[in-house]
Amino acid sequence: IQKFLTQEDTHKSLEKLQKDNQRTVETLTEERRKIRLQVEELKFAQGGVANRRQAIDEYEKTLAQATEKFERNRGKYERLAKMLIDTQAGVDHLTEKL
Repeated sequence: IQKFLTQEDTHKSLEKLQKDNQRTVETLTEERRKIRLQVEELKFAQGGVANRRQAIDEYEKTLAQATEKFERNRGKYERLAKMLIDTQAGVDHLTEKL
């Protein structure tokens, strides 16, 4: 019975985590898009080749870091979404038994 009572709290917690992670994924996706635009602008901008190359390298490094963070958070989001689905199935099963 205790498991049944705590599953609702777990369910709410997982839903909150899912929403938080979804926002994080959206934020990182937007950040990644902006960085890519900056890289493209620098590639075609006027100015010294050395300075431009250095700036492009910096933006590409930032883009790589943002992409890595995005992938980690997407994996975390997918795991939490699966856990939420499993929890919902467990709650439904216990509800049917009662």
